[in-house]
Amino acid sequence: MGIMEEMSDVNALLKEICGRMESITHKVAEITRVLASREREIEEKNMEISRLNYMLKTKEEESNKMKLDIDGLQKEVEIVKENLAKTEKALEAAKEAVATKDEELTRVLKEKNKLEEELNSIREQLSRISKMYREITKEKEEIEDVRQLLSIYITLLEDVFGGQPHAKILYLLHGAKNIMKRKEITEAAGFQPAVILKSIHDLVNAKLVDYDLESEEVRLIRRIY
Repeated sequence: MGIMEEMSDVNALLKEICGRMESITHKVAEITRVLASREREIEEKNMEISRLNYMLKTKEEESNKMKLDIDGLQKEVEIVKENLAKTEKALEAAKEAVATKDEELTRVLKEKNKLEEELNSIREQLSRISKMYREITKEKEEIEDVRQLLSIYITLLEDVFGGQPHAKILYLLHGAKNIMKRKEITEAAGFQPAVILKSIHDLVNAKLVDYDLESEEVRLIRRIY
């Protein structure tokens, strides 16, 4: 009885041990399955981490590139600012130059207007001088005509009518004096007093001279030349 009980106890113990081992095996299998799942998750996480690291590296590279681009843009902005400052200075200089040109233009216009006024004045003077010249030329021509006519008259009086007392009297009265005493005319003409007196009366009748009996003055009243 003792051995049977012991055998029974051993079997029960073995069954218990087998049950525990089976339970442990199940647990180990479960743990193995969980570990495998965890390993897959870890692998996935590692892959995700690798992907994120790659993305992070890419973003860092892009960020560095953007920083370089920003630095380049900042330099370009500085250059643009410098160029803008130069352009503003050039614009101010151009404005000053334009103002100076405007002043010069105003001065030139004033000088031009002044010169035009002087030119108009000179033109007016030239016009007056031309008019005076034409008048003088005309008068000169008229004087020349009169001179030529007078030469003809003198030639006629001296050469043709020189022997006539009437011509002598008129010639004398057309000289320096247009009023002469009858005695002066007689002495200058070289004719007899009676001939001179008759000739004076003939000239009075012709309304060429006037004769005062009291003063015996003969006055030329109609100039022939």
